[in-house]
Amino acid sequence: SFARAVDGIRAAVEAGLRIQIQTVLMRSTWDSAQEMVDLAATLGAGGVTFLQMLPLGEGAALAREQMLTDAEAATTIAALRIPPGVSVRLRTREAAEGFTVVRADGQAWRNTDRAHRIAAFRPLHRPADLYLSGRRDGSA
Repeated sequence: SFARAVDGIRAAVEAGLRIQIQTVLMRSTWDSAQEMVDLAATLGAGGVTFLQMLPLGEGAALAREQMLTDAEAATTIAALRIPPGVSVRLRTREAAEGFTVVRADGQAWRNTDRAHRIAAFRPLHRPADLYLSGRRDGSA
């Protein structure tokens, strides 16, 4: 729940950890981006990363109505008033391309096609299977 997440952030900050809040930026959330930055400052979090919505999994059905263009996302972030001590960044779909995800099905999955698709690329049987030789991993 939201209350438990806030309690966890407060506890982590009190323990001296630097906290980075991540949230998905989409049509239903872009008008609350400033509130998220202000909340981060109030809680003592060091930053907020706004993740551009990826049209993957359950998000694929929402993409047409919820996904912002790159320009809309950049404009939203540029308009934010950023309090001292809080860093804000936008993780674009382009930066998410190549991002590796280990899923419960025992496969490593990668975002492809500017993070508009995700596909299994390797079964995981031993720790060495996690090695990404020669592959650029995306940005979280």
